[in-house]
Amino acid sequence: LRVLIEAESVDVEAELAKAQKDIDYYSGFKRSIEAKLSNEKFVSGAPSAVVEAERKKLADAETDFLDFASYPTPSGTSYDPAEFASVEAHVVALRTFRAEKNIAFKSPLTTDAAQKPAGWPAIAKLTNSLWGRAEGGLPLRAGTAELRVLIEAESVDVEAELAKAQKDIDYYSGFKRSILAKLSNEKFMAGAPAAVIDAERKKLADAEAKIEIAQKLLAVLTSN
Repeated sequence: LRVLIEAESVDVEAELAKAQKDIDYYSGFKRSIEAKLSNEKFVSGAPSAVVEAERKKLADAETDFLDFASYPTPSGTSYDPAEFASVEAHVVALRTFRAEKNIAFKSPLTTDAAQKPAGWPAIAKLTNSLWGRAEGGLPLRAGTAELRVLIEAESVDVEAELAKAQKDIDYYSGFKRSILAKLSNEKFMAGAPAAVIDAERKKLADAEAKIEIAQKLLAVLTSN
Protein backbone atom coordinates (compact mmCIF):
# COMPACT_ATOMS: atom_id res chain seq x y z
CA LEU A 1 0.00 0.00 0.00
CA ARG A 2 0.94 3.65 -0.31
CA VAL A 3 -0.47 6.02 2.30
CA LEU A 4 -0.62 9.74 1.65
CA ILE A 5 -0.12 12.03 4.65
CA GLU A 6 0.68 15.70 5.08
CA ALA A 7 4.38 16.51 4.64
CA GLU A 8 4.51 18.36 7.95
CA SER A 9 3.36 15.18 9.71
CA VAL A 10 6.53 13.34 8.69
CA ASP A 11 9.71 13.45 10.76
CA VAL A 12 11.97 12.66 7.80
CA GLU A 13 15.14 12.13 9.81
CA ALA A 14 13.40 9.77 12.22
CA GLU A 15 11.75 7.82 9.39
CA LEU A 16 15.05 7.49 7.52
CA ALA A 17 16.79 6.27 10.67
CA LYS A 18 14.02 3.76 11.37
CA ALA A 19 14.04 2.48 7.78
CA GLN A 20 17.83 2.01 7.82
CA LYS A 21 17.67 0.29 11.20
CA ASP A 22 15.07 -2.12 9.83
CA ILE A 23 17.13 -2.79 6.69
CA ASP A 24 20.25 -3.51 8.75
CA TYR A 25 18.40 -5.74 11.20
CA TYR A 26 16.43 -7.78 8.66
CA SER A 27 19.45 -8.18 6.40
CA GLY A 28 21.35 -9.77 9.30
CA PHE A 29 18.28 -11.77 10.28
CA LYS A 30 17.97 -13.07 6.72
CA ARG A 31 21.61 -14.15 6.69
CA SER A 32 21.20 -16.03 9.97
CA ILE A 33 18.15 -17.92 8.64
CA GLU A 34 19.93 -18.76 5.38
CA ALA A 35 22.87 -20.10 7.37
CA LYS A 36 20.55 -22.23 9.48
CA LEU A 37 18.75 -23.64 6.42
CA SER A 38 22.07 -24.49 4.77
CA ASN A 39 23.11 -26.46 7.86
CA GLU A 40 22.44 -30.10 7.01
CA LYS A 41 22.51 -31.13 10.67
CA PHE A 42 19.75 -28.64 11.51
CA VAL A 43 17.58 -29.49 8.49
CA SER A 44 17.85 -33.25 9.08
CA GLY A 45 17.49 -33.06 12.88
CA ALA A 46 14.76 -30.47 13.43
CA PRO A 47 11.04 -31.32 13.20
CA SER A 48 9.65 -30.62 9.72
CA ALA A 49 7.33 -27.96 11.14
CA VAL A 50 10.35 -26.07 12.49
CA VAL A 51 12.16 -26.18 9.14
CA GLU A 52 9.02 -24.86 7.41
CA ALA A 53 8.72 -22.12 10.04
CA GLU A 54 12.32 -21.05 9.32
CA ARG A 55 11.55 -20.90 5.59
CA LYS A 56 8.53 -18.76 6.33
CA LYS A 57 10.65 -16.45 8.51
CA LEU A 58 13.09 -16.12 5.61
CA ALA A 59 10.25 -15.06 3.30
CA ASP A 60 9.03 -12.61 5.95
CA ALA A 61 12.50 -11.13 6.31
CA GLU A 62 12.72 -10.59 2.56
CA THR A 63 9.47 -8.62 2.51
CA ASP A 64 9.64 -7.22 6.07
CA PHE A 65 6.67 -7.83 8.36
CA LEU A 66 3.36 -6.93 6.74
CA ASP A 67 0.12 -6.27 8.62
CA PHE A 68 -3.17 -6.95 6.88
CA ALA A 69 -6.21 -4.95 7.88
CA SER A 70 -9.69 -6.37 7.52
CA TYR A 71 -11.47 -5.49 4.30
CA PRO A 72 -15.06 -5.72 3.04
CA THR A 73 -16.07 -8.79 1.05
CA PRO A 74 -18.38 -8.70 -2.01
CA SER A 75 -21.34 -9.55 0.26
CA GLY A 76 -20.64 -6.46 2.32
CA THR A 77 -19.66 -8.33 5.50
CA SER A 78 -16.29 -7.86 7.13
CA TYR A 79 -13.47 -10.33 6.77
CA ASP A 80 -12.58 -11.67 10.21
CA PRO A 81 -8.80 -12.23 10.38
CA ALA A 82 -9.11 -14.10 13.70
CA GLU A 83 -11.55 -16.63 12.24
CA PHE A 84 -9.44 -17.04 9.11
CA ALA A 85 -6.35 -17.66 11.27
CA SER A 86 -8.29 -20.25 13.29
CA VAL A 87 -9.41 -22.09 10.15
CA GLU A 88 -5.91 -22.03 8.68
CA ALA A 89 -4.24 -23.28 11.87
CA HIS A 90 -6.73 -26.13 12.36
CA VAL A 91 -6.68 -27.24 8.73
CA VAL A 92 -2.88 -27.32 8.66
CA ALA A 93 -2.69 -29.15 12.01
CA LEU A 94 -5.31 -31.78 11.16
CA ARG A 95 -3.99 -32.42 7.65
CA THR A 96 -0.45 -32.77 9.01
CA PHE A 97 -1.80 -35.15 11.67
CA ARG A 98 -3.39 -37.27 8.93
CA ALA A 99 -0.22 -37.33 6.86
CA GLU A 100 1.99 -38.29 9.80
CA LYS A 101 -0.38 -41.08 10.88
CA ASN A 102 -1.09 -42.27 7.30
CA ILE A 103 -4.84 -41.83 7.78
CA ALA A 104 -6.78 -41.63 4.51
CA PHE A 105 -8.89 -38.52 3.97
CA LYS A 106 -12.02 -40.66 3.53
CA SER A 107 -11.73 -41.74 7.19
CA PRO A 108 -13.29 -39.05 9.42
CA LEU A 109 -11.36 -37.77 12.42
CA THR A 110 -13.28 -37.33 15.68
CA THR A 111 -12.07 -34.29 17.58
CA ASP A 112 -13.00 -32.18 20.54
CA ALA A 113 -11.62 -29.35 22.65
CA ALA A 114 -12.56 -27.12 25.54
CA GLN A 115 -14.26 -24.84 23.01
CA LYS A 116 -15.29 -25.38 19.40
CA PRO A 117 -12.96 -23.28 17.23
CA ALA A 118 -14.13 -20.34 15.15
CA GLY A 119 -14.92 -21.38 11.61
CA TRP A 120 -15.56 -25.01 12.56
CA PRO A 121 -17.90 -25.79 9.59
CA ALA A 122 -15.10 -24.86 7.16
CA ILE A 123 -12.51 -26.77 9.21
CA ALA A 124 -14.71 -29.87 9.31
CA LYS A 125 -15.28 -29.80 5.55
CA LEU A 126 -11.63 -29.20 4.64
CA THR A 127 -10.31 -31.91 6.98
CA ASN A 128 -13.20 -34.41 7.06
CA SER A 129 -13.45 -34.08 10.82
CA LEU A 130 -16.36 -34.62 13.20
CA TRP A 131 -16.98 -32.79 16.47
CA GLY A 132 -17.56 -35.30 19.25
CA ARG A 133 -16.29 -36.86 22.44
CA ALA A 134 -12.63 -37.79 22.02
CA GLU A 135 -11.59 -39.03 25.46
CA GLY A 136 -8.24 -40.79 25.23
CA GLY A 137 -7.49 -39.06 21.95
CA LEU A 138 -4.06 -37.77 21.04
CA PRO A 139 -3.40 -34.11 21.90
CA LEU A 140 -2.84 -31.79 18.95
CA ARG A 141 -1.84 -28.14 18.84
CA ALA A 142 -3.57 -25.91 16.27
CA GLY A 143 -2.24 -22.38 16.55
CA THR A 144 -2.99 -21.35 20.12
CA ALA A 145 -5.75 -23.95 20.53
CA GLU A 146 -5.48 -27.53 21.73
CA LEU A 147 -7.52 -30.43 20.35
CA ARG A 148 -7.90 -34.11 21.10
CA VAL A 149 -8.08 -36.41 18.09
CA LEU A 150 -9.48 -39.90 18.47
CA ILE A 151 -8.00 -42.58 16.21
CA GLU A 152 -7.96 -46.36 16.17
CA ALA A 153 -5.36 -47.88 18.50
CA GLU A 154 -3.88 -49.96 15.66
CA SER A 155 -3.22 -46.73 13.73
CA VAL A 156 -0.76 -45.59 16.38
CA ASP A 157 2.89 -46.62 16.23
CA VAL A 158 3.47 -46.10 19.94
CA GLU A 159 7.26 -46.41 19.83
CA ALA A 160 7.52 -43.93 16.94
CA GLU A 161 5.15 -41.49 18.66
CA LEU A 162 7.09 -41.71 21.93
CA ALA A 163 10.35 -41.07 20.09
CA LYS A 164 8.84 -38.11 18.21
CA ALA A 165 7.38 -36.59 21.38
CA GLN A 166 10.72 -36.87 23.19
CA LYS A 167 12.53 -35.38 20.19
CA ASP A 168 10.13 -32.43 20.20
CA ILE A 169 10.62 -31.91 23.94
CA ASP A 170 14.40 -31.96 23.56
CA TYR A 171 14.39 -29.64 20.55
CA TYR A 172 11.91 -27.07 21.85
CA SER A 173 13.51 -27.04 25.30
CA GLY A 174 16.79 -26.03 23.66
CA PHE A 175 14.95 -23.56 21.42
CA LYS A 176 13.26 -22.06 24.49
CA ARG A 177 16.63 -21.60 26.20
CA SER A 178 18.00 -19.81 23.13
CA ILE A 179 15.02 -17.42 23.02
CA LEU A 180 15.28 -16.70 26.75
CA ALA A 181 18.97 -15.94 26.29
CA LYS A 182 18.16 -13.55 23.44
CA LEU A 183 15.43 -11.77 25.42
CA SER A 184 17.82 -11.35 28.36
CA ASN A 185 20.47 -9.79 26.08
CA GLU A 186 20.38 -6.04 26.68
CA LYS A 187 22.08 -5.26 23.35
CA PHE A 188 19.49 -7.22 21.42
CA MET A 189 16.58 -5.69 23.35
CA ALA A 190 17.92 -2.18 22.79
CA GLY A 191 18.72 -2.64 19.10
CA ALA A 192 15.91 -4.78 17.70
CA PRO A 193 12.64 -3.29 16.40
CA ALA A 194 9.66 -3.70 18.72
CA ALA A 195 7.98 -6.02 16.18
CA VAL A 196 10.97 -8.35 16.31
CA ILE A 197 10.98 -8.47 20.12
CA ASP A 198 7.26 -9.26 20.06
CA ALA A 199 7.94 -12.01 17.50
CA GLU A 200 10.59 -13.51 19.80
CA ARG A 201 8.14 -13.49 22.71
CA LYS A 202 5.57 -15.23 20.52
CA LYS A 203 8.19 -17.84 19.56
CA LEU A 204 8.87 -18.39 23.25
CA ALA A 205 5.17 -18.92 23.94
CA ASP A 206 4.93 -21.24 20.94
CA ALA A 207 7.91 -23.31 22.14
CA GLU A 208 6.37 -23.62 25.62
CA ALA A 209 3.06 -24.74 24.05
CA LYS A 210 4.81 -27.35 21.91
CA ILE A 211 6.69 -28.70 24.93
CA GLU A 212 3.40 -28.94 26.84
CA ILE A 213 1.61 -30.77 24.01
CA ALA A 214 4.51 -33.23 23.61
CA GLN A 215 4.49 -33.92 27.36
CA LYS A 216 0.73 -34.55 27.22
CA LEU A 217 1.27 -36.91 24.27
CA LEU A 218 3.83 -38.86 26.30
CA ALA A 219 1.35 -39.08 29.18
CA VAL A 220 -1.44 -40.37 26.93
CA LEU A 221 0.77 -42.95 25.22
CA THR A 222 2.28 -44.29 28.43
CA SER A 223 -1.09 -44.51 30.21
CA ASN A 224 -2.69 -46.75 27.57
